[in-house]
Amino acid sequence: MPVRQSDRLARLQSNLGRILGMPGSPTPVYHRIRQDHRTFWNEVADVADEEHVALLKQGVDAWNAWRRRNPDVAPDLSGADLNQAFLDQAKLFLADLSRTDLSKASLNESDLSGAKLREAILWRVDLYLADLSGADLSGSAFDMAKLSEATLNNADLRATSLIDAVLDNADLTDAKLWSTQRDGWSIKGVKCEHAFWDRNGKEATHYDPGEFERLHSEGLSIQLRYEDGMSPIEVDTLPMLIRHLQSGHQGTVLRLRSIEHAPGGAKARIVIEDTGDEDPATLKDDLQREAETVQSTLRENLTAKEDQIKLLQHELSVLYEKVFPMLLESKSMSSDKRISIGSIEKVGSFGDISGQAQVTIDQSSHYSRNDLPKIKDLITDILAHKAELQPDLPSDRLDELEASLNTIQSQLSRKTPDTSLLHTSLATVKRILEGATANVVASGWLKLLGTLV
Repeated sequence: MPVRQSDRLARLQSNLGRILGMPGSPTPVYHRIRQDHRTFWNEVADVADEEHVALLKQGVDAWNAWRRRNPDVAPDLSGADLNQAFLDQAKLFLADLSRTDLSKASLNESDLSGAKLREAILWRVDLYLADLSGADLSGSAFDMAKLSEATLNNADLRATSLIDAVLDNADLTDAKLWSTQRDGWSIKGVKCEHAFWDRNGKEATHYDPGEFERLHSEGLSIQLRYEDGMSPIEVDTLPMLIRHLQSGHQGTVLRLRSIEHAPGGAKARIVIEDTGDEDPATLKDDLQREAETVQSTLRENLTAKEDQIKLLQHELSVLYEKVFPMLLESKSMSSDKRISIGSIEKVGSFGDISGQAQVTIDQSSHYSRNDLPKIKDLITDILAHKAELQPDLPSDRLDELEASLNTIQSQLSRKTPDTSLLHTSLATVKRILEGATANVVASGWLKLLGTLV
């Protein structure tokens, strides 16, 4: 059965929305969206004039010469793939570029006046000093585009994404701005005497000189993107990252503004509240570069120490789940009593904990050479029959079980396994399987785990 055009349009629009907030390097999702974009419009819309596209790809000089000879011809480039094309100073006035992929293209000083760029992909496009006056840009994605000193007066920007776009010193007078997405855009020195924020583009809002920038500016900020989301440790270390950045730039004041979900992961925005004595534009570029370097180093270190982190996380979970409730119930404890959780030990007055002088959760168990094959066989058996546990365990417990089993396998593959981590992970496996005691297979595993933990 052929796919209905309306269904393909809905899928395309959904996919294009995922472009917003895309990380610095295009992901496989991005390339899939581009392919879907071309395939869809080749099937359901008038495709670009192949002669026009071929002529444009001959170079800007040949194209501009043809335009001078044929000033009344409106080029049809709709749906063309012009990704990363070099089109500086190209004469594209009145051209139909609807749904065209112009991501990372260079269009500096180009003439796009009166052009149609509806639903075009313009991610990271360069449009410095470009003339977009009267252009139809509705529904397009200008994320991270460079539009400094561009002319956008009378342009239709309704439902356009301008996330992290730079429009410094651009002219937005009489632009239609209904339902634009402007998170992180830069409009330093922007010119705008009037703008239309209503859906129909009929009701003008008037601005005094500098008023538009003052009311709608996001201010200087840098942004860090985290593919696959942020770990709790990355969230906790953001204040330290900010202090590190400030220490290298005397007088600079930074503030964490937001941490939010983004397609493919998460993003954190840091606002530059005071630039000190440094040039704002240079400072922003320096801070962005330094922050990305620190972020990359931190992620590499976290990956390298993943096993240690898992052990610490388990120790913390023990602290929260077992020790804290005991402390809350206690009344008195002499100063010579102590609590130890793996590598964490606290001496002091915590109250009487069930009359015991010491509460110890020992992570230091050691396994003999004969124990390791038993553990390996057990883990192999659990992995082979894990699906049988689905009726007895919720999905989050199954995910936790699989993570612990993978940790154990990782340790067993090493020449010298970390026996403390083995003990911790086996204890987690035992705890999870105790929730599936009705399962005959799980009962057998628990007997062997009882001899190991």
